[in-house]
Amino acid sequence: MEEIKKLLMEMGKDLFDSFAGDPGDGGVLLGRPPRVFYLDFSYEDGRGNQDARVAEEQLETYRYENGSLEKVEPGTENETEPGNRAYFEEGRARISIDRINNYAFFSFQVGPLFGRGYRYKILEGENGKTLGEEEMLWIS
Repeated sequence: MEEIKKLLMEMGKDLFDSFAGDPGDGGVLLGRPPRVFYLDFSYEDGRGNQDARVAEEQLETYRYENGSLEKVEPGTENETEPGNRAYFEEGRARISIDRINNYAFFSFQVGPLFGRGYRYKILEGENGKTLGEEEMLWIS
């Protein structure tokens, strides 16, 4: 499942880069998106019909800033205060893999009412495991 973990981590980095590269609206309405993000990874075996917003146990946590991903203590919290209007000071994403039901989960939250959660069926492709079609599980 390492190839699936790698795909999910790349999705997280791409998402973080898109938020970090957005200057925001100067604080007028929405504020400035976070520039620092945390990414949690876990296995959530048997949770194929649920999302990964609250994982049972974080196996790994990474801090992402300026294109650099650094492993930190599992479960390290992101800074949500003081916040910047619609955004947290630091964002968070969670990725997990359900090895029993063959699902992968990706969720993120960059503000108190700004996040999404997705599920992907894990498929066997010509070159190994890959992700199937994206299914939105929640939105805020």
